[in-house]
Amino acid sequence: MIRIAHLLDTWTWIEYFDAPDHEIVDLVESPDTTYTSIISITEVANVFTRNRSTADTRRAIDAMYGLSSIIPVDKAIALRAGLYTRAEFEGGIADRLILATAEKNDLTVVTGDQHFKGRSGVRFLKRK
Repeated sequence: MIRIAHLLDTWTWIEYFDAPDHEIVDLVESPDTTYTSIISITEVANVFTRNRSTADTRRAIDAMYGLSSIIPVDKAIALRAGLYTRAEFEGGIADRLILATAEKNDLTVVTGDQHFKGRSGVRFLKRK
């Protein structure tokens, strides 16, 4: 069996916490090699602090650390993300950092975020 190393995008984590379907649960909780950009930690914390309690936010972040390996932004990732042109990738800075993290580490991005749709190296999920 071939195991695919994947980078869970913020979209996937939000879906996992809010309305998980079997596909997302299987991906997040799979024995495959699962990674998350540190940027997704920031984004999930931001979303949760607006809509939920501090305790819920901490539980979500703890789950992210427990279910995946967190990849920091280093110089190479920061530069790669900054060099994308709008023609190459229309996503904002956070999405660019996530994409650059996946590319640098040879990971498949798992997301349903429209900015990633149609890109190679992306497993695009649809909201059920």
